[in-house]
Amino acid sequence: MLIHLIRCLKGYVVVRVYGYAPERFLNLCSNNGILIWDIRNRGTCYEMKMSIRGFRNIRPYARKTKTKIMIREKHGLPFFIFRNRKRKAFFAGMLLCMALLYVMSLFIWDIRIEGCSQYTPELLTDFLEDNGVRHGMKKKEVNGENIQFLLRNQYPDITWASVSVEGTRLLVKIQEDTVAAEEEKEGFETPCDLVSPEDGVITEMIVRQGTPQCRIGDTVQKGDILVSGRLEIRNDSKEVVRYEYVRADADVYIEYEEAYHVVVERTFERRIYTGEKKKGVFLKVLSKELKLSQSPEAFLLYDTVTVQNQLKLLDNFYLPVFWGSICFREYELKEDVYSEEETEKLLRKRKEQDFGDLEKKGVQITENNVKIQIGKNQGTLSGTLLLRKRAEDTALTEQPENPVLEENTKQDG
Repeated sequence: MLIHLIRCLKGYVVVRVYGYAPERFLNLCSNNGILIWDIRNRGTCYEMKMSIRGFRNIRPYARKTKTKIMIREKHGLPFFIFRNRKRKAFFAGMLLCMALLYVMSLFIWDIRIEGCSQYTPELLTDFLEDNGVRHGMKKKEVNGENIQFLLRNQYPDITWASVSVEGTRLLVKIQEDTVAAEEEKEGFETPCDLVSPEDGVITEMIVRQGTPQCRIGDTVQKGDILVSGRLEIRNDSKEVVRYEYVRADADVYIEYEEAYHVVVERTFERRIYTGEKKKGVFLKVLSKELKLSQSPEAFLLYDTVTVQNQLKLLDNFYLPVFWGSICFREYELKEDVYSEEETEKLLRKRKEQDFGDLEKKGVQITENNVKIQIGKNQGTLSGTLLLRKRAEDTALTEQPENPVLEENTKQDG
């Protein structure tokens, strides 16, 4: 593709060679560095392509081999310019177009954000626009370090960001690493106690750092200290001589019961499309928009389907030109009732969604006593869940000014 483009820019001709010894002519051209390609045998002659420079140098070889050369076609920019040399307005328009493309290439016309999982690209794009990073800004005004700082400062889950300008596109790649955030949290040295997140029973307990305040099988209340961040340092007589404070680190799982209740109304308004449509097209250049469509004012209720495209010359060379189609579809609202099968399907879907949300939060469902009941007007999911959750809540460890003296005073009293 690139070679063909270069040949078109330099220009080339399609020639026909015939006469006494065309094969010898081809050998002389090859031996003297004259580039020939697409050679085709036409029976009594040969057809081939060669550059303008090569064509100018073949006369001695044609005379020597007694062959005749006939130009069949002319291709490329030099011939195009020569044929249109009197069309001054055309070339002026080409120069103006090239100048306009050059000016457009100095700005950002497309912003793409990759690597999103927790945050949508639209959310991050709106945030950047609110902070001055928007479509139409000059490429020289793009400050990659500032964009990275804005994203990491606003969204702590974004642990890494890369900003690059490719053509007229601003490409932002991010990485959301909750594991790294947890590791950073674990490495934080502020003394903390591990507290219970719910009212329940301890089913598992492995302490790596800190002083356990409960045992497996104990019933705890929400906010109770499970592992203290205060360590007792004792002497040989088993007397406390001082305290040290650490961040409690342990795997403690709490099992607890939780009520679950969901209601779905069986009556609803269904959209019934009438089949009436009004279509149109639109063209948008920068902030100016031209719409050529039928007015949907005759429709009482309708929805809009828009398909938009953006002009791009190359993979990353976007321009602020948009076009597309608009379709207005009329509908009516009709009161309807879900069947028992539809209601049950909706309830099961809601149940799967809620249970999936619990699993994403690290909550395990060890027992499910939820039942479906379908009445005349409503469908319900009700019952209890036995859940198992890892304790991750913390509270600052209390640090008296002189804890040993305070403990001794309490004992003497």
